[in-house]
Amino acid sequence: MLRWVCKAIQILTAVALLAGSGHIFAYAAKAETYTINGKTMVGDQLVRRAVIISGSTNTPRPDQLDRSAILLDLALQMDETNAEIWRLRYELAELINDTEGHIDALTRYCDLRPTDDAAQLKLVFARISRLQTMQDRVATAQRVLTSKATKNFTPAFHSRLASLVAGGAAEIGDDKLFRQYLAQALQLDATNRTAAEMQYEFITRRQSSNLEVAMAMMQLIRTAPFDESIRIPFARFLLAQGMYKAAAQQLSIANRFNPLVSDSSALFDWCLSLAASGDSNSAITLLNLAEAQNAETPPVEQDVTTPTSPQTPPVEVGLDLDLELLRLTILDRGGWAATADGAFGRITQKLQAKIDQGHPQAQQDLAWLAVLFNRHDKGADLLGDIPGDQKENESWIQLVRGWTALHENQLQKAAHILKPLIKHDPFAAYGYSKTLTTDEEQTERHRLLRSVIQMSPGHIAGLFAAIDHVQENRTIKLSNEAAQIAKIYDQWPRSIREPNNKEAPLLKFDVVISPKTASYLQPLWATVHIGNLTGGPLAIGQPGAIPANVMIVPSRQLIGDIRDIPPIIVNMNRQLRLDAGQTITAQVRLDWSVMGVLLDRAPTDRIGLSFASLLAPIPTGSGPPEIGPVGAIDNDRFVERYGFSPTTEQVGEWINSHNNPDPIERLRALARICNLAPRLADNEEMQDYSEQIYATLNRIFPNLAPHEQAWILFFLSNDEAVKQSLGIVHDTAQRSDDPLVRIAYTIMQVNDPSSSVLNAGMRHSNLKIKRFSEATRTGIIKNREAEIEFRKQQKQLLRKQQDLQELR
Repeated sequence: MLRWVCKAIQILTAVALLAGSGHIFAYAAKAETYTINGKTMVGDQLVRRAVIISGSTNTPRPDQLDRSAILLDLALQMDETNAEIWRLRYELAELINDTEGHIDALTRYCDLRPTDDAAQLKLVFARISRLQTMQDRVATAQRVLTSKATKNFTPAFHSRLASLVAGGAAEIGDDKLFRQYLAQALQLDATNRTAAEMQYEFITRRQSSNLEVAMAMMQLIRTAPFDESIRIPFARFLLAQGMYKAAAQQLSIANRFNPLVSDSSALFDWCLSLAASGDSNSAITLLNLAEAQNAETPPVEQDVTTPTSPQTPPVEVGLDLDLELLRLTILDRGGWAATADGAFGRITQKLQAKIDQGHPQAQQDLAWLAVLFNRHDKGADLLGDIPGDQKENESWIQLVRGWTALHENQLQKAAHILKPLIKHDPFAAYGYSKTLTTDEEQTERHRLLRSVIQMSPGHIAGLFAAIDHVQENRTIKLSNEAAQIAKIYDQWPRSIREPNNKEAPLLKFDVVISPKTASYLQPLWATVHIGNLTGGPLAIGQPGAIPANVMIVPSRQLIGDIRDIPPIIVNMNRQLRLDAGQTITAQVRLDWSVMGVLLDRAPTDRIGLSFASLLAPIPTGSGPPEIGPVGAIDNDRFVERYGFSPTTEQVGEWINSHNNPDPIERLRALARICNLAPRLADNEEMQDYSEQIYATLNRIFPNLAPHEQAWILFFLSNDEAVKQSLGIVHDTAQRSDDPLVRIAYTIMQVNDPSSSVLNAGMRHSNLKIKRFSEATRTGIIKNREAEIEFRKQQKQLLRKQQDLQELR
């Protein structure tokens, strides 16, 4: 579902870098008929100001939220059937913890858009959350599920509500009810992640078979196929079953969604799985890439201006010990002797550093590795250096002796030493298997190799045995249960098992901007389409499923009196799930943003706008965002707002248009003359028209309806010369008791916290006028304080940079 602006900004913390001097606002509207009349046009102006006020910071202040709430309430008085304004209002109420206001606005929204099952679910959850006890919440949710009012609601809605019952049942200890509603939730909707998570937690808490665990994990992935945080533990589960190829595949998929090179634990599992399944080249490539990336990591810059600041320890370059050991294993077992020597040398350096620091275990580890990888002289030297009390009754000493004999080709001696250890030590079992060389012993040898993999599938010993299978062109024999898991895994739909957006697009993304050629004050729309091209249903807006965030980035192409325009975030989370082949569509008002205000102020300028739309953008920290692994981009949608130089005849017609019976044309003409009057005053040939405009506005303003007065105020300049020319307009607006007029005037004309307009407003009997005046005064003060602090920080930064330059 749509979130208020600050939540949209939290999703994309870096979009402010794109926004220039402004920020963003998130909204989505269902494709529906939009009726334009005089009041809805005023409502648009109010919504825009609400957007700008609360969208000017990542975390809106209370005064900003209060002003936005009042503006949205006024906008709803202008257009109470506009579902999108109700959406904004319920999100704002939720943000300020106004429970009753949230439920009321959400109810009105759902009445206007009954097909939005995501909002319907939110409404039910909000109402249930007011109940005091979990028993009451569970009982109410059960009644809603069986109610005639929700009978025709979507299966996804019922599934989520059943999840609520199941979760509540678990909390009150009703295991039977929990199982009943959890099963119902899973049956109704396979994309319900909450239900899948509850099922997985339930299965892992009790004594469940590996097959049950596998099925639960696959169900969880089914709900969030693009979430690497689920695939990584699933890959480790597969690895533990000896399913190396499947584990490598799942880690490869996880890497597409979030690179694993910097995650040493996941990288270890991935490279081990690759090597164990016969792709040692890819494993070494990944390890080398990780090493190169570590080498390129820049050191932390020290604060040389503060001598007492602690110095950051140097960053260790290269792979960590476990990854280096894995690389050594793959190289050594693959026959790359020279490269393996280099890897062993790096391991020796790391362990020697620990030995020098007094870690006795490091000395044992190095001795063992030297023997294991047949650096026999080195191992013997290190073994002799280990104190006798550490060598007595240690099974690892027997392991070292057995492997030493094995490398010396003393097979009978090695077998005698290692055989007693094979049930408990995978290295002993593997070493003993190397002593079985006759044809009659091969069956036993193969059994031992399988036992090594079963004992240590995700560790070096298991990799030794797996590589033997690869080199001998033999398939690893899985346990009966693992074989069942492998069969189910292979039958899994490919779009879920191994989604690849590059090979075959998973989602269809398209944005249409209309109209292509716009006139002054004409609404500007974007119609956003997201289609599900996978073979099954997907949730919308749920982590790891269809991304709901769309960024529309406008840029100026032609000369016009307009600043750089911030991007607009569209939240498409207005449906719980999208079935295979289904498309969700949202129609978005692009001019409900800073862009709309800027376009309003340039009635005669020719302005060209191009739009790039991004699905699932990822902040980069600097510069434009990147596209996520399941994201997409729709470029170069162009719109032209034509411009012209008004003739004296046209200006005259606009001045006299206050008598036009068409309210839309009347308001457009009033907006034009309000914008043009200051410009015409500077033109000798048009100065008379400027005076006519001021005279006309002063004459008609007191007799206009409040919404028409507010409309004029939204387009007036706050220049002092204009104020002097429009004395009657200003005096009438300041004395008005209508909240719409007073608030419009305050927005456009007041920027001084000591203004008499604010002082009078704060004493007014009308609550809206009073609250808005108080919040405006607070906002002006807070903005000035923030500006002073910003300048202070800029000066400190400049001084610090100068100090650094001098030191260099």
